[in-house]
Parts: sequence; structure tokens; C-alpha cells
Amino acid sequence: MDDLEMRRAQAHLYERVVRGDSDIELLFQKYKDLLDMQITMGTTQTCICLKFLESHPLRHENALNEGLNIVLGDITRGKCRCRTEDQNQSNSVSATISLVHAAAGFGHIKILSLLNKYRCDMNAKTTSHKTPLYYAVKNRQLDVIDFLLGIGVDVNVLVYPEKYTALHEAVHLRYMDVVNKLLSVKNLKINIKNTKGESPLVHAVRIHFYEAFESLLEAGAKCDVQDEKGNTALMMAVIRGMDYVRPLIKKGANLNIKNKRNQTALSFALHLLMAEDTEMVCYLVENGADPNVTGDDGNPPIVLSSIAGAFDVAQKLIKHGAEVTSKNAQGYNALHVAAWNGYTDIVDLLLKTGMEHDTRTNDGNTPLSLAAHGDHLEVINMLLPLGCNVNNVDKDEDTPLLYATFNSNLKMVCKLVNAGADPDCRNHHNTTPLWNAVYKNDQDTIRYLLVKNVELEVSSRGIDQHAQSDVATVIYPVPRSLLYVAALQCSVDVVMTLILAGYNIYREQWVVDREFPYDSSPLLRRMLINFSSSPPRLLALCRVFFRRRFKGNLEENVSFLDIPGNLKNNLMLKNLIPEEFFKM
Repeated sequence: MDDLEMRRAQAHLYERVVRGDSDIELLFQKYKDLLDMQITMGTTQTCICLKFLESHPLRHENALNEGLNIVLGDITRGKCRCRTEDQNQSNSVSATISLVHAAAGFGHIKILSLLNKYRCDMNAKTTSHKTPLYYAVKNRQLDVIDFLLGIGVDVNVLVYPEKYTALHEAVHLRYMDVVNKLLSVKNLKINIKNTKGESPLVHAVRIHFYEAFESLLEAGAKCDVQDEKGNTALMMAVIRGMDYVRPLIKKGANLNIKNKRNQTALSFALHLLMAEDTEMVCYLVENGADPNVTGDDGNPPIVLSSIAGAFDVAQKLIKHGAEVTSKNAQGYNALHVAAWNGYTDIVDLLLKTGMEHDTRTNDGNTPLSLAAHGDHLEVINMLLPLGCNVNNVDKDEDTPLLYATFNSNLKMVCKLVNAGADPDCRNHHNTTPLWNAVYKNDQDTIRYLLVKNVELEVSSRGIDQHAQSDVATVIYPVPRSLLYVAALQCSVDVVMTLILAGYNIYREQWVVDREFPYDSSPLLRRMLINFSSSPPRLLALCRVFFRRRFKGNLEENVSFLDIPGNLKNNLMLKNLIPEEFFKM
């Protein structure tokens, strides 16, 4: 028999097996020497013909029509059409398949049994190591699976490129009946890994196949197998829920194994943590999870619990030995985070441990600064009695008071100033509390700061304190004066208040040149023109002189002057600002 005749005979045999001919035994007797011979054809590295040949027993919808004709043509030629047209010999690849693969894939158990009698290899492998068992599992041919397992085929063959065993494949396809059949095999390697390093147990948890997970665990699968990323079944289980976590821990899963990012199961739980659902983290900690493990993200468990606002978790971590002073890579500890987010219960819990209340982050913020930035007055009230530095400056020289004025929180502003905060502080961009108040059009805070005799002639680009950026985000491209900012806000009342308080309008070149902000109202423009065109009154000049001379001690010094009471009130702006602002 020459080569062409042999290929024609193989094609004929393959077709009869695929079609499941009932009288095939006569054909087998005729070609018994070819039954166990691999059917080989040439393909190229770039075409899909190898994959097409190997997957033919899996494609039942087209396998007996066009698909079969293509395969038979390739078998007869000994090469696919792509290989025929490709002259590059170095690009050639051999594709192989056997009759046992076709019989198993199409579920023809009688033919498969007959091939076994002819001593055909029931562990025969295709080019990518697919076996008859693989085809039977893939197509859920239960009778064929029983037959193959009964004659003791190798159940641990790795099929490329995924390196799936029959068990991996059954789990992946969620064929629970097949999983159970495979688990009954004595020589099954239940912990063998696929290309991703996953054991069947890890894979079952990852794809959320609970039934298989239970059976694998009961069959003795190891809990601590790590995949290519170092993740264990327990880490995946944390994502899936307590129904997966409890059985693993009962089977002795190691809670403190780290993956390649230095994360443990607790790290996973903490990153998924929500304040209203703390059961998972608490359960892990109670069962021995290290409360101080820090992954490559740099966030210790106690900090993550604070980020989530999870009081129960923070309490549990502290009880089991968490280091409350531990910081993340940016220098933030749990108190910084809790203060910033206004979690008063966690702030109180942490302060009761005796931890330092005024530590600074890498960017210079203290818990008090962050509470002010987050606009949390209740936290401010908790921290101020402890003696916190109310004039702390961060990397941009912003202070708690600058944050409070940007948030337009007059009560917080008063608290901070009464505790010693400098009402005339400035950051890198020369922004003052009054500049912030004017920008925010916060008239009550403006009046309060004027009572404190802050400086009026200030220009700044301003900083947007709520911008999501690691660097200061300026509000204006060039410095803007208080009066110009007030005009931009179209606030006639604020402009009037500033001028009556002694603002030197004659320094404002834009007013002199009549270059008013585009959106300013006609009323505002007329008022600015009127004030700038009139010479300053003697009373206004006196007010400016004394206010600049006495600075923050204005009220005390003016009270000693031997001048009429009405003039004193004028110098202290009591004729302009309601009495209530002097009592705050």
C-alpha cells in the first residue's frame, strides 16, 4: 500500500467512525494495521487547520457535513490547503488525530470498545495532547467516560495550551456528574495545576462553582495551592463569600499565605470591605489572620478598616493586636483617614488607645487639618481639646483655617480662631482665609474675619482645595485681588463691605481703566466707578491707619483711645458689622 492509498484508507476509516457505521467491524478487519496509526497531516504555524482538525470531534453541528468533507480532503492530501500553498518549509507543523479520538468525541462507545479490542491506544494524544477521555469529557459523553475510566486510562494528561486535565475541563464546563466520576478514580492527581497555576479547587472557587468546590474539598484537595499570581483558594473564596471561606478554614487553610503582591486573604477581604458588611473580615481575624499584614499597596489593615468606615473591624483588629500607629506609603494612619472622612466613632476608638493625635502625613497634614478639609466639625471638637496645632501647615502651607474658609463653615472658622488659629495665615499662593471667603461669596465669614482685622489688600491665584490632584490646582491663571474676585462673583454686597471696611480701591488698576469683569452687573460697575472717582474721606483714612497700626489688637487698643464712642465703633467696624459677629 503506497502513501496515497494509506491516506485514502485512513480517510475512509475516519468517515465510517464519525458516522458511527454499525457494520464497521468488517472494515476494521480489512485495515486492522491502520486502526492505531496516527492520522497525520501537514499544516502551517499561522493557519488554524491544526486546531480545526483536533476540534472536529467537538463540532457536532457541522461535523457530518461541510466540516467532515474538509477534514477528509486534508487527510487524503496529507496536508491542508494552507500548507499546499505555503512554500516555506520552516513554517510547517504536523497535526495528528486518531480513530479513538473520533469515536470518543462522537460518543460511539461500541466502536471505541471495538478499537480497544484491536489494542488501539486509549491514551493516544493529538498534537496538543487531547486524549479520548478529553473528547468524552468535553462532549459530556457519560457512557464513554465510564468505559474509559473502567479500563484505567490516564486521567492526569495535561491538554495544551491551557494545561487542563480532564478534571479541570469538567470543572470549567460545570459538568458536576463528570466531576464526580473523575473524583472516584484512585490515581487522580487532584491538585495538578493548569497554565495559570490553578488547581481544580482554585479554579472552582474562581468561577463560582460551589458544588464542585464542595466535592473537591471533601475528596482531599489541598487548600493552599497557589496559582501563578500566588493566590490561594481562600483568597478567591473571600471574593465569593462566607459559604466558601468557612469550609476552607475548617479544612485547615492557611490564612496568612501571601501572594506575589504580599496580600493575604485578609487583604482581599479588607479591599472588598463595606462598613455595613464586616462579617468576613471579623471571621478571618478571629480565626488567626495576621492583623498587621501589609500588601504592596502599602495600606495596613487598620488603615483599610478606617477607609471603609468599618468600626466593628477596627475594633476587632485592635483587640487582636493591630498596630494602631501603622501608616500607609503616604504616611496616613487610621486616625488621619477617620478624621478626614468624619468617622467619629473610629476617631474616638483610636484616641482611646492613646495614639498620638497630631502626627503629620508625608504631605504635612494632621488629623485636625484633614478634619477641616473634610468639613467635619464634630471631629474638630474632639481634637481641639487635646492641644492640636491649629496652625499646622501642609506642603502647600495650607492650614486648617484655610480649609475651613474654603468650605464656608463659619462655626468651624470660629472654633479654630478662638483656639489660636492665625486669621491672617497664607499659603504658597498667598491665599488667605478672607480671600477664600470672598471667593466662596461667604458673607458671614467675611464679616467675622473683618472683625479680626485681617489684611484686605491681598492677591492670590487661589487653590481649589477639593481638586483631585497631588499638586495644588490653582483657581486663576494669575493672582487676583479680593475686590476683583468679589466683582467676578457679581457680589455687590461683598464689594460694598470691603470698600467700607477700608479696602484701597485706588490701587485697583482694572477699576481705574474701567476693565470690569465681563459678567459684572451695571449696578456693580456704577458703584465701583463712583467710589474710585471720589476722594477718600478723612474718616476712612483714619480707619485704615488705626486698623493697620493695631493689627490683631485693634479692639483692645481702640478702647483706650480718648475719642468719641461713635468714632471708636467706626474704627472697629461696629457701625458696619452686626454685634453678633463680635461675640463669636
